[in-house]
Amino acid sequence: MKYVIFSKGLHATWLLDKAHGNLYDCGEGCGTLLGYQIFCVDRICLSHSHMDHIAGLPAFIGLRNATKGANNKPLVIYYPEGNLRIEDWINFSLKINGRLKYSLTCQPLRPWDQIPIFQGSQEKRYIEAFPVQHAREQCFGYRVLSVTKGLKLEFRNRGKEYYASLTPEQKAAIMEDRSVNKVLFSGDGMPLDSGSDSPLHCAETAFLDTTFISSQDREGFNHGSLEEVAEACRNNHVKVAYAMHVSIRYQNDEIQKKLSEVAQVFPMRLIPNDRVVCLN
Repeated sequence: MKYVIFSKGLHATWLLDKAHGNLYDCGEGCGTLLGYQIFCVDRICLSHSHMDHIAGLPAFIGLRNATKGANNKPLVIYYPEGNLRIEDWINFSLKINGRLKYSLTCQPLRPWDQIPIFQGSQEKRYIEAFPVQHAREQCFGYRVLSVTKGLKLEFRNRGKEYYASLTPEQKAAIMEDRSVNKVLFSGDGMPLDSGSDSPLHCAETAFLDTTFISSQDREGFNHGSLEEVAEACRNNHVKVAYAMHVSIRYQNDEIQKKLSEVAQVFPMRLIPNDRVVCLN
C-alpha cells in the first residue's frame, strides 16, 4: 500500500504517504491504528492546531519510543511558524513521554518553505508548505514536488551533432527545471484557487477537504464543498482526487448522490469517515 488515511471531521484526520515517509497531521488514534507502520514515518507535517489534527501526537511519540522497531530512527515535526498551540502540544507530548531513544526535531515553517526529502543526480524532491484559508491562525497544506532537468522548448530536436558541440556551460544554459506535483494534502480549508500558480495545479494525487457536500451548507469560510472542490480539480487538471473530512451530518446515500452529480465535473473518489483506508 502507498497511502494509509483516516479522516473523520471533528474527530481525527491523518494521512501516511509511505513512499516519501511523510505523515500529514496526527489525529487521535493515529499511532495505534498505524501499528508498526509508525516506523515508516520520517517526518510529521502538521497543518494547524485543531485537536482532530494533532491530538494523536502524545501517543505517536510514545509508541515510537516503546514499540519494538526502529526506536533510534530520527523524527522531525514541521508546523506553521508562530503556532503556539502546536508548540504547547508538542511540549506536553514530550513531557509525558520522558526521555526518548530517538532524535526528535521540531521545525517551524513559513508559507512556501520547501523541505528537501530526496536529492539525486537526476531528480530532487521537496515538501512544500502552502497557506490555506481555514482558521484565524496560520494553516498549511503540503505537497510533494519532483524537480528534474529538461531541455528548454526552443532547444529540442536539434540533433546529436548540435548537442555534442556544446560546452558544459552551454549545455547547462539550455536546460530548465521541470516540476511535477506528485502528492497534495490540503489539510482543512476553503477550496484552492485555480490557475498555473495554484498549489493544486496538475497534481497527480490530491487529498482534499470536502467537509460539505454543498456550499449552501457552509457557515463562514473554513471548509470546502464537494461541488467546489470538483470544479477546482477540473480547472487545475488534477489526475486523481480524494474527497476527505466529509461531515458526519450526511448519510452515505446523500454523499453518494452528490458524488454522482459532481462526477459530471470531476470524478472525486471518497475517503469514508468510518474506517482506515489503504490505497495503492
